[in-house]
Amino acid sequence: EPPDARPARQWSVREWTSRYGRIATGGAAIGLGALLGWAGAVFASRLLYVIAIAICIVPPARRAWRSARSFVLDINVLMVIAVAGAVALGDWPEAAAVVWLFAIAQALEARSLDGARHAIRTLMHLAPEVAVVRRAGQEQEVRATEVRVSDIVVIRPGQRFPVDGVV
Repeated sequence: EPPDARPARQWSVREWTSRYGRIATGGAAIGLGALLGWAGAVFASRLLYVIAIAICIVPPARRAWRSARSFVLDINVLMVIAVAGAVALGDWPEAAAVVWLFAIAQALEARSLDGARHAIRTLMHLAPEVAVVRRAGQEQEVRATEVRVSDIVVIRPGQRFPVDGVV
């Protein structure tokens, strides 16, 4: 890895507590709600499911509201509809579980996207900034960004490719 490559994005305490704290709290509420429901404390169980839903629904509800205002049907809108439907049917554990699992999926997606961005940034640092091109029978060094579509790029053994092309 080149010394000038930037490290992976660091997670701030605020991000950690808001994203993962929300998931942990929602999961704890669902687990405790399930135990209380099994023990026969229906009201307390339902209250914990409502808390889990309220905690985990906030980010997808915000994104769903923006999408709905633009007349776009996306996964966030569908998630809110699914949770509302489960609540309307009185299936509180299902509603809480769906929105909690969606929160986990969103967090995993964010982590994987950050990893992919870091990998791409690292690869960009590996690409040479200059290319040797053959124009009118002459070889000349040009910036990689100045290579034209019809240019012939000369790559010698052990060199890295500065641009995409057909070999």
